[in-house]
Amino acid sequence: MYRRITAALLAVLMILLTFGCGKGAGDPKKTTKDAAQGADKIAIVVGDRNQSPEVFAAAFEIASENPDTVMLLKHPDNFYVDPNAMKNVAAAAAENPSVKAIVFADGVKGTGAAVRAVRAARDDLCIVVCNPHEGSSETKDADLVLSVDFPALGQAMVEKAKEMGAENFVFYSNERHRKYSSVAALRRELELACEDKGVTFKAANSVDIYDSGRSLEAAKLFLGEDAPRKLEQFSEKTALICTEPQAQGALAAAAIRYGMVMPATFLPSPLSVAADLGVDLTDHETDSEYALEQLRAEEIGAVGHVATWSFSAYAAFLNAAFDYAVSVVNGTETKPTIETVKQWIEKYTSGAEVTVSTDANFAYLVMSDLVTL
Repeated sequence: MYRRITAALLAVLMILLTFGCGKGAGDPKKTTKDAAQGADKIAIVVGDRNQSPEVFAAAFEIASENPDTVMLLKHPDNFYVDPNAMKNVAAAAAENPSVKAIVFADGVKGTGAAVRAVRAARDDLCIVVCNPHEGSSETKDADLVLSVDFPALGQAMVEKAKEMGAENFVFYSNERHRKYSSVAALRRELELACEDKGVTFKAANSVDIYDSGRSLEAAKLFLGEDAPRKLEQFSEKTALICTEPQAQGALAAAAIRYGMVMPATFLPSPLSVAADLGVDLTDHETDSEYALEQLRAEEIGAVGHVATWSFSAYAAFLNAAFDYAVSVVNGTETKPTIETVKQWIEKYTSGAEVTVSTDANFAYLVMSDLVTL
């Protein structure tokens, strides 16, 4: 794994991976994920490190372990405003006859249109989507879709919040996120569960990092400044959740600082809050067990205040998706079923069990236990 690579070298390597140029010195290390022989390629579409560090780290690790197989394709930063951004990247990959599978590491806006365009152009391609932001109805033409079970997560969040002593529940989201079916489903279940458990539910606006003039730092700053206002309004017995994955760590830090709780992260993972809570993830960017161990250190102060899955949803889904794509390219495909998907994902959960179900669009919905630090 090449963790300490410089920005310049990373840029060069991204180009080499994207166009499948050459081999490294000597024979590459063989892994269980070595895919088809010859020129067959699997394209992984991912945002850059700034957009989603955790997704990028997982994709980069897979690409580094499989340099002769993986094409790592970066989608444009403006995917949220350009309806053709994702489609153009996917179409370019589909035009390459050596590409036999495309894996969308994070199904951001526009992924559904990209899936439909690729399917129309190449019905032989294996297409996999992880975390479809716009909902599984947009990606139903893919061969495999993996998503967090947001209705189940909503129920579990409220139960965990009650267990952690919360009597109030604040749900931060922005206008763009509220249009996503995943966010709508989560909020609906949160409200129902809060009503059932006697918890006060409060929807709150958050900063959209893609708004003109806004940034991730602005989103984090807002959450840090708004938390004490919620403390004054509701008391310490308050749970805080936000739908901006990159800002979750800042909200967790605010919950700790003001004696409140974060009963889960939106896309569950201990890695998603670790850096903002002072954990140095150098050389451990995809190591959930390491992140959990560090987060439980007394000086972090997260114990009793933060809960999440014990593994990264991002990394587990992407690795399982890649394994499935490899099986298709190699001709050893096992048709996805609830049981096979469960087995694929549990290879990457460090022993944690998951439950798997399907929705009306045959997407696989994954849930696991929330673990309090």
